[in-house]
Amino acid sequence: MPIISVFNNKGGVGKSTVTIGLAEFLSGHQGFRVLIVDLDSQASTSGSLLGRRAITNAIEQKRTTVDLMAELKARPNTLINIQRYVITRPAVEGPKYSLGKIDLLVPNKPRQVDFEEEEMKSKRSLTLMKDKLKDRLLEEYDYVLVDHPGNLDRRQKFAWNGLAMSDFVIIPILPTEMTVAATPDTLEILEQVRESTGDVRPAVLAIFKNQTDHRTQQAKVYSQFITEIAAQGDLPPIMEAFWPPCSPLQTMSDERMQFNTLREKYGTYYDHVRRMTVEIVKRCDSFTFPESAEAKRNGIAARFREKLFAFLELT
Repeated sequence: MPIISVFNNKGGVGKSTVTIGLAEFLSGHQGFRVLIVDLDSQASTSGSLLGRRAITNAIEQKRTTVDLMAELKARPNTLINIQRYVITRPAVEGPKYSLGKIDLLVPNKPRQVDFEEEEMKSKRSLTLMKDKLKDRLLEEYDYVLVDHPGNLDRRQKFAWNGLAMSDFVIIPILPTEMTVAATPDTLEILEQVRESTGDVRPAVLAIFKNQTDHRTQQAKVYSQFITEIAAQGDLPPIMEAFWPPCSPLQTMSDERMQFNTLREKYGTYYDHVRRMTVEIVKRCDSFTFPESAEAKRNGIAARFREKLFAFLELT
C-alpha cells in the first residue's frame, strides 16, 4: 500500500488537479482501492470530488481530519474505526472505465488552525499519523494519496503529518523560472521531514511536469535544464509522462459538471492522465528505498540550488 504525497511548496502548480486525476485513474482505470487524505484547508480536491455540501455535512457530523486527529491524540493506545471519518464518492455503474469509488478524508478549515495551535504542540504531534494511522488503519487501501497546501513549515502540523506518513512524494512543477527556482525549498522541506522522523521516507518518486507545452521556448529551456540535472543525480528523476496545457483540467475539477466515464471527464486529456498513472504505478512497484541513514538528508536541495543559480546567471 503506497502512500503518495502530491506536494510542492509553491502554490499554483496543480497539486489538487494531479491528485484528482491520479485518484480517478487508479480507481476507475486500474481498479485499485483509493483513499485521498485532503490536508489542504481550501478543500479543492474534496470539493471537486464530493461537492461543498458534503464537506459542510462532514464538518457538522465531526467526520473531518481534525476530528480524526483529535481521536488519534486522545486515544493513543486504542484502535479506532477510520471508516467513521471516511466520506465516499461512489462509483458510477456503467460501461468500461466508468468513474470508480474514491474514499476521502476531508479538511475542516474553521477548526484546523486553532486545533494545530492548541492541541498539537508536542514534537510527537508531527508524526501522529505515521505512528497511529499508517500501518494499522490504512491497510485496506491499495493506494493512499495525500493532497497538501503550499508554503509549508512545521507550524502546519497536519500537512507535516501527511508528509511524515508518506512513502513517496510526487512533485508537480511548471517549466517556468518561478516554479523551478522554488524547487530547492520543496526538497529542503522533505529533507527536514526525513530528519525529524529518522526515516528514509518520504522518497521523491519523481518530478511531474504539468501544463507543459514543449513548443514554447520557456518550456524547452527549463525542461532541458531539469532533465540534465536529474541525469547528473542532483535532482530527483523527471517523469516521462507530462500534461500539456488543456482546458479539461479546469472542467474536470468543477463540482457542478456531471460525468459517468473517464473519457467523458477527461476528453482529449484521457491518454495523458492514463500514461501518468501507469508510470507512477510502475515507479512505485520498482522503487528500492536506500538503507543508508545519510539518505534522510542527502544534500540534493543544496546541490540543485547551486546549479540553478549558475544556470540563471548564464541565461
